[in-house]
Order: sequence, then C-alpha cells, then structure tokens
Amino acid sequence: MSSLPERWLTVHWCWRFLSTLGVMALMYGVLSTLADKCWPADRPLQEHQRLLRAQTRQNYQYLRQHAMADTDFVAVPPLRPFSALTLSRESQSRLVSWQPGSPSSELILEVSWPQLPMLFTLLGEQHIKPESVRLQMHEQVLTLTLRLGET
Repeated sequence: MSSLPERWLTVHWCWRFLSTLGVMALMYGVLSTLADKCWPADRPLQEHQRLLRAQTRQNYQYLRQHAMADTDFVAVPPLRPFSALTLSRESQSRLVSWQPGSPSSELILEVSWPQLPMLFTLLGEQHIKPESVRLQMHEQVLTLTLRLGET
C-alpha cells in the first residue's frame, strides 16, 4: 500500500488546490474564533471604528451636497496689484529701495520683528512668492531684502 504523501501527489492538482484552500479557510475560522475569545477588548474598538467610519461617510456626503449647492456664493477676493509703496505703508515698514526688473525685482525694506508676519501676509494676499529672502541687522535696524520673481 502506498504512503500518504505518495497518494497526495498522485491526486489531480485541482483537488490539491481546493483542499488546501479548504484547510486554510478552516484554520482562519478557528483562529478568528480563538482571537475573539482571547481578546474580547477588540470588540468595543471595532464598534467604535465602525461608528467613526459611518459618521465620516455622513459628514462627507453632507459637505459634498452643500459644497455643490453653495458654489454660487463662494466669494473670491479680488487680486490686488503689487505696489512696493502700498506694501511698505500697510506693513508699517520703510521702503529703502525698489528695483523692478523683467526677470526678477529687488525690494529692500527696513522692518522690525513684529512687522514681519504682516509683511509676509500682505505678500501672500498679492500672490507674490519671493525667490529669496535676506534679513540682516544694519545699524540697529533690520534690513529685509526680497528678490521677487515673475508672478
């Protein structure tokens, strides 16, 4: 009589594949049942995750519906043209030099530390992205040099 491994190898490959799948499914079922019995603390966590997913789905649908309904009411602030004088006046800094140029421009301002956030906010409102920024102390005054590219 032939041994078990020899009989296993003589069986058609489809039956070997199906029986392997069946054994794996049975092992998965046994292991998941054991995991539920050994770690019951995962159930509240899984329930919480399920509720969060449902809530996220509802929020997404709500926002999507209202975003489509409110597209007519979105107000885009008008683009302000860049002016070095207006920038220095609104940021309360002193304009030292402004050299407009075709590929890039250079703006030099005398500023104080509290003025810097307002200055960069104003640049952002005018959609100006500095190519380089240099800040240095010059005779007890901060000198800010901005190299501005094409906008």
